[in-house]
Amino acid sequence: MRKFVLFLLFCLIARFIYADTIMVQVRFKEETSYGEYNDVLYFTQSEYSTVKQEDIDTLKQKRVDNWIYSKEHPPIYIEPTLEILKAYKAELNDQLNIVQLKILEKEAEIIK
Repeated sequence: MRKFVLFLLFCLIARFIYADTIMVQVRFKEETSYGEYNDVLYFTQSEYSTVKQEDIDTLKQKRVDNWIYSKEHPPIYIEPTLEILKAYKAELNDQLNIVQLKILEKEAEIIK
């Protein structure tokens, strides 16, 4: 019984301490010409208690519209040139050298 009371007390205290961090999920799905769209809107409890259903519906529709727009207007793929690939490879090699130097420094610290 004592454990139960402590657990209940802990739950009540946690409820008040983390009241602003508890999030309310509004899950929704909508069928479109590109298939089913699934998403979730997150609100704090204080936001959710003040938001109107029309505002939630507007946010849902905006998300769906953005998804449809991204399907209808995908980013343009540009084939990288040989020069771009060589520059990217050189950049990656520079990053690799930096990481290898850091590893050697850490190993030297450990040996000391």
